[in-house]
Amino acid sequence: MATSRSGSPRPGASRGQMWIIDAMVSGTFITLLLFLMLGTQEQLSNKYVQADSEITFSNTLLMASDSLVLTPGRPANWDMLPVNSTSFESLGLASSPNVISTAKAFRLSELNSTNYTEIKTVLGLGAASTSVEIFLFGDSVPLYSFGIKPANTSRSTVFERIAMLDDGRPVLLRLEVG
Repeated sequence: MATSRSGSPRPGASRGQMWIIDAMVSGTFITLLLFLMLGTQEQLSNKYVQADSEITFSNTLLMASDSLVLTPGRPANWDMLPVNSTSFESLGLASSPNVISTAKAFRLSELNSTNYTEIKTVLGLGAASTSVEIFLFGDSVPLYSFGIKPANTSRSTVFERIAMLDDGRPVLLRLEVG
């Protein structure tokens, strides 16, 4: 009596089908992981670029505040130049490090209406709204001010430096950029 095996599966067929299903599931899973890794890498890259630009901006502000408080500027007598003169290379308010010259602070306030854009550029802050204010310690009204305060709606960064006026009074120099 002969029996026919045509109705039953071949001996290795079920293992082959399982292997194909496992391969498809694994391939899908690996592809999904690759897409997730690429997305995460792109987000990290964007965050790195943003953090790098913020660090660069902070360094620019630090250099600008250093220039104002620690150096006399170039030329050192820029405060004696005529009002319309645009021949200074750098801007500094110091008669010596951390001692602000009242004459230079007053002159900076005077130049606000005529040389605002040029002074921002010399400080390295050309594209942003820039404000420099000098307060006596404990006062809320500035003795000297220059520039345009950033709008309340914009994001701004403030650097504050402690110094003295050349007459010995302690002051706070506030540089705000936004």
